Amino acid sequence: MIVSCSPLKRLKTVTQGKVEQKQYLEEIPFHYDYSSIIIEVMIDGQAYNFMFDTGNDLTSIDNELISKINTKSNNVSNEISDARNIKSNNEYISIDNIKIGNIQFTNIGAQIFDHSPFEQVFSCGHKISGIIGSNLMRKAMWQIDYKNKVIRFADQIEVFDLSNTYKFKTNSGRYGDAKIAIKLNGISSDYTFDTGSSGFISTNLKTFENLNATNTIQSTKALVTAFTANSASLEEKIYGYIGDIQLGAIHIQNKIVGFGKNQSNLIGNEFLENYLITLNWNDEIFYLKPVKEVLNNELSKYEYTFAPNYVSNKFSFFNQWEDHKLTSPIKLNSEIISINGIEVRNLTNEQLCAIWKHQKNDILTETVEIEILENEVKKKIALTKKQLLPK
Repeated sequence: MIVSCSPLKRLKTVTQGKVEQKQYLEEIPFHYDYSSIIIEVMIDGQAYNFMFDTGNDLTSIDNELISKINTKSNNVSNEISDARNIKSNNEYISIDNIKIGNIQFTNIGAQIFDHSPFEQVFSCGHKISGIIGSNLMRKAMWQIDYKNKVIRFADQIEVFDLSNTYKFKTNSGRYGDAKIAIKLNGISSDYTFDTGSSGFISTNLKTFENLNATNTIQSTKALVTAFTANSASLEEKIYGYIGDIQLGAIHIQNKIVGFGKNQSNLIGNEFLENYLITLNWNDEIFYLKPVKEVLNNELSKYEYTFAPNYVSNKFSFFNQWEDHKLTSPIKLNSEIISINGIEVRNLTNEQLCAIWKHQKNDILTETVEIEILENEVKKKIALTKKQLLPK
């Protein structure tokens, strides 16, 4: 989210650029890792992985990439705030050419910042070098097909079948994100349509308090590690079981919504993947076509959530659940030595990727035996899955 700088310079950066081709319809595959859309783009003849993020106003480039590609400075820097209101100062640039599939996007405005927080989560050939933001998306019409893991884009909306769709006016204007109104148990607010968010629906603690004051909702609390384009941080989060969710004519029941202190209102991929999404930024209309039934869900977790950390090449603890505690708590920074007898110390990145790809089912069993190193002392713990919601 762009929060401050010269309005004219901001407007120039977020609206500049064009597509070279006319009368085109393109289809590209995407990787869907950790409920995030990753596409391949070509810049100066070299392929890079970019996240496809409707919630990011401006396309972005990693610091390490700048010396390798043709860009020019827009002679302005600006304070940027992410979905959790974490701020950083970033330089605005123009990228000569970004090629997606066979289509050339030229003179695209972008910002430079450090994408390294993503490296803990995305590896195994899917390192994130940038983000495709809504400023580039506005140069075409887009369709996200989660079922077949492809994105289609064209210069005309008429090439897409829009029958049997739910239609939403986004009021997104010439630049910035798109928002749609959502009611949680009757309480309405605008939510950013955010394919950069891996979650279902997220909002702030004030909304939770308002919901709970009207009618007590089932909830559970955790300390979670949150990853954004700017940072990774540990924060308290509440998960609530919401009985009724309404988006226009769409009604969904009994789903889990996340609430955080500085959390923006977001509707993310875990919701959107139930639909064929078509984006018409020009007319400020998004279309959602159901492709599968949105089922009631539950939240089942170990006392501590653990997963690969592709920076340290180790398994790390990321989350701690308040309503499901070990008798003897451990520290989140404890080193994991083995999981269900599988040695996970001194791994290369390739070995860590192979273990998670081929032995995940052997690791994520109902009860997990883990050996850790805490304060230089070896310790064995057993983690057991427990249904936290609904209670």
